[in-house]
Amino acid sequence: IESVLNQKTNFPVQHIIVDNASTDGTAEIIAGYAAQHPSITPLLFKKTAARGENLRVLFKQCLSTYAALCDGDDYFTDPNKLQTQVNFLERNKDCALCFHPVHVVYEDGSPSKLYPPETLLPGGVRLRYSLNDLLVANFIQTNSVVYRWRFRDGLPDWFDPSLLPGDWYWHLLHAETGAIGYLRKPMSAYRRHAASLYALAEKNHVAHRHRHGLQELRMYT
Repeated sequence: IESVLNQKTNFPVQHIIVDNASTDGTAEIIAGYAAQHPSITPLLFKKTAARGENLRVLFKQCLSTYAALCDGDDYFTDPNKLQTQVNFLERNKDCALCFHPVHVVYEDGSPSKLYPPETLLPGGVRLRYSLNDLLVANFIQTNSVVYRWRFRDGLPDWFDPSLLPGDWYWHLLHAETGAIGYLRKPMSAYRRHAASLYALAEKNHVAHRHRHGLQELRMYT
């Protein structure tokens, strides 16, 4: 929350925070910040939402020209991140989204690294990538993206908030409408911990596919 509040921009930022009926005091923390900062819009579920419904509620609240994402365990590291990316999209009208590498921070103390490694980028380092490039692999970490928001007029009926991995789905939906811009400067951190949904992706690719492969295939289809 503080990494978003610390952003320096020449435009107003609406910070929409969804809490899906957590029981660890998070909702109270969010409410406390919202009481002090009118830029924060808290969406606090009293009971656990049906699969994907919390996401649908979040996205329905977003009616701005641009949108950025930041999962609850991640954070921005550069106070100029949002301004830098919005400036890029303002200058490059053909781009529907832009992203940058992130610092992967391991809770077990393993050395941090950058994601994506530039060897993963299709065709090497370029200023722009395409929908076809993104279909090869999801090289965009969730909190590195800023979209030229496709759903300013609301979510269409066909939008499926239950798909996994959700961020790849959202990236692809925006890449349908324009190019993908790349900025080489890391401006956020992505935390890895053993209990996370995609913890297996790095350690055991086969086990990861066994657990999540059918869901990913459904998203890809």
